[in-house]
Amino acid sequence: MKSLQLKKDHDIVIIGPYPPPYGGISVHLERLIPFLDKLGYFFILYNISTTRSIHNKVISINRFKTIYFIIICLFKKGKIFHLYSPNWYVRLIFAFFTMFRKGKFIISIQGPSISDALKSKFKIRGNITKWIINCMDKIIACNNQIKSECIEFINDPNKVLMIPAFIPPLDNEIDDPPKYILDYIRKHSPTIVATGWIGVKYDGDDDYGIDMLIYLVQKLILKYPEIGLIIKINGGTSDEIIEETINSAFKSVGNHILFINEPLKDVVGLYKNCDLFCRPTKSEGDAVSVRESLFVGTPVIASNVGQRPKNCFLFESRNFNDLYNVTIDALSQQKKYIKKNNISSESLNSDKLLKVYNNILTK
Repeated sequence: MKSLQLKKDHDIVIIGPYPPPYGGISVHLERLIPFLDKLGYFFILYNISTTRSIHNKVISINRFKTIYFIIICLFKKGKIFHLYSPNWYVRLIFAFFTMFRKGKFIISIQGPSISDALKSKFKIRGNITKWIINCMDKIIACNNQIKSECIEFINDPNKVLMIPAFIPPLDNEIDDPPKYILDYIRKHSPTIVATGWIGVKYDGDDDYGIDMLIYLVQKLILKYPEIGLIIKINGGTSDEIIEETINSAFKSVGNHILFINEPLKDVVGLYKNCDLFCRPTKSEGDAVSVRESLFVGTPVIASNVGQRPKNCFLFESRNFNDLYNVTIDALSQQKKYIKKNNISSESLNSDKLLKVYNNILTK
């Protein structure tokens, strides 16, 4: 683990998660760093993830991260401080330091955290959230819905930008999954892949829809007796909950389901090798995994929450019958899809973010 050093100054100080584990924000930062490195930006990333990184521009601060976070905000010199964290208290501390620290402060919002805080039954939480976003020099929302919510409560709407978190991988970065996963895919048809956290609740329901996925396969076996579902576990509320979920799923559908509970360096290669990607989340900002799947030509079934890209098969959130019918429709059309990279304007998301940095650094 690289030791924490606060003496050297950097133009850009980023605070956020770096993989593993692999999730939307951590993958975004993993792909952003090579761009910053290649173009010669002087930056450092303080990793708040639970694991250590060996990257020379990444310093892990998970242990005592609150103390380190305050030290960084107090003493670390930089022209730009960019926070990637949905934690309300971390954002509050971050906003507090904007009042007397030099530098420009940016927060990226990837999910429903701002919306939830603004709608909180505790009015003071909503009011403080409005104060937090007004303290920022720039707010980067991952979709237009979040952008609109922020603009409604901010003094200067020009501070709010919409930039999706998806940064496409290069072709040479897309690897096939391990052999045991490929063997599973070859033995099952069709194959549906999903990813998420186990045991996470949102308004009392399974936020990532793991329960719906298991029941979906249970019903689809009657029509597709060789169907296979692969669930890449990003993490869980506890090891016990993960184990209980896996055991319960096997009792329901047997070898028609495969859980991957280990870090995969490249999940995009997994998506590319499967027939469908399913994202039955109850809450969402803008899922990087959805855009990754579409990028490699894999059709996507997704709940109608957050802001979904074009060409997704959408179903009503937490409506199983709708999920089932949409899945049948997607499977019937799956052969029409050609496995190729769908490059669009989204491939310029990294350029949009670098433009924000450049506008600050050149002033």
